[in-house]
Amino acid sequence: MRALFERFQTASTFADGRKTLPVLKRALLRLGVITSDAMARGSRALSPAEAESFDVRFETLREDFAAGLPPRWRSEPEAADAP
Repeated sequence: MRALFERFQTASTFADGRKTLPVLKRALLRLGVITSDAMARGSRALSPAEAESFDVRFETLREDFAAGLPPRWRSEPEAADAP
């Protein structure tokens, strides 16, 4: 499991450094948890190219996480109650 979390850390690192909050927001957007990955004025955001790159990395990570998690730890978002 540690290796997967380290890969997430690597996926959040770009040429100008690590962008942990922007990639967390991007991941939550992709999962449908939030409706925007916009950052506050003055905060570092992902460029369109970085967002696209992270999306690819994130999908690979999700697949690898799912394969490595026991079924009881997996969520079924489509089974969640709507707000």
